[in-house]
Amino acid sequence: WYGPTGIKTRENALYDFETNGDQTLAEIKPTEIELKKENSNRFFYHSLHLDMFWSFDDHGKSILDQKLKSFGCDTIILCGLWTDECIIATAYAGYSRGYDVVVVSDAVGT
Repeated sequence: WYGPTGIKTRENALYDFETNGDQTLAEIKPTEIELKKENSNRFFYHSLHLDMFWSFDDHGKSILDQKLKSFGCDTIILCGLWTDECIIATAYAGYSRGYDVVVVSDAVGT
């Protein structure tokens, strides 16, 4: 992680820390079309777990896995701050569920 300390810029691969770290970089930010409520592909997922697949519905099925399958996804592309924790946990979980997994080396932090 190379946020507000350690290098001269106040940006990292995902966030701009000039804005208190809560603004996604413009290059990867959702477009206005992607944010519209009527967009049937709109899906923002927040998890409290290192493994993004580790949130389950009332039937014990992974919420993220079910959503990706409903879109017909066979590949997940990962970026994030903690490669050695969140990214690797999600990568292994996705791979174990049969997804092809891509980790974008220029878009991960640790």
